[in-house]
Amino acid sequence: MNGTTSLGMMRATSLTRRPHTSECAASTRAAETMHLQGIAVAERRWGANHPEVATNYNNISFVYGDQFDYARAIDWMRRAIRATGDQGDWETTALEHANLAGLYLYADDLTRAEGAINRAWTVVKGHREKPPILVAHVLTLMSMMEAELGHGDRAETLALETVRLRSSYDNDEYFARSDIALGKARRTKGDLTGALASLDQAVKRREHVYGKAHSLVVYPLETRAEVRAALGDARGATEDAARASAIRDAVRRS
Repeated sequence: MNGTTSLGMMRATSLTRRPHTSECAASTRAAETMHLQGIAVAERRWGANHPEVATNYNNISFVYGDQFDYARAIDWMRRAIRATGDQGDWETTALEHANLAGLYLYADDLTRAEGAINRAWTVVKGHREKPPILVAHVLTLMSMMEAELGHGDRAETLALETVRLRSSYDNDEYFARSDIALGKARRTKGDLTGALASLDQAVKRREHVYGKAHSLVVYPLETRAEVRAALGDARGATEDAARASAIRDAVRRS
């Protein structure tokens, strides 16, 4: 799966946080330096195993994910989980395991992805009061995993549940995630027209939130390119693939 981090990841510091425009435009190398400096300060103050430090680890994981460096992103997210341990609140614990599952999905490690998402869901379902956006986040990942495994009906059921949950919160990024999950599910089922409609929405939402050249636009573009190719739209598929490739190259050079 050639994806970007945002579909499978949420910042543990906030369930509804949107990135600032300056963050989206900033050099990924500059962001890496800034977060590594923040980690050094946090570790001096709290040590390596503290929930406050886990937040820093979580954030640097996003930076590496935005660079498509999933090995380092996974390593830092696993550090975040260890640092949180039993000291963090249950929502943070669930988020971190879900974030790890998303990274494993992008790294094409479905076995570890399944284990991480199951751990996240076990934490979530053990609480009566569940933030709808957190539930949607976990279900989106479960839907994506089912689609990767070829279980189209199950994937679509989960994705449609995330769409239903939209009435409980307002966040274009997470709406885009459910659009992507639904698009992948429908592609797996062979409903290419429905898949294309969902992916069109996902691309539009992410371009609106982040701009057309942000790394988070890559995944829906690449997925839409595959659907367009299957529909016989060679020109559209080539355009989407070329745009996604150009964004990847620009991110890696930044």
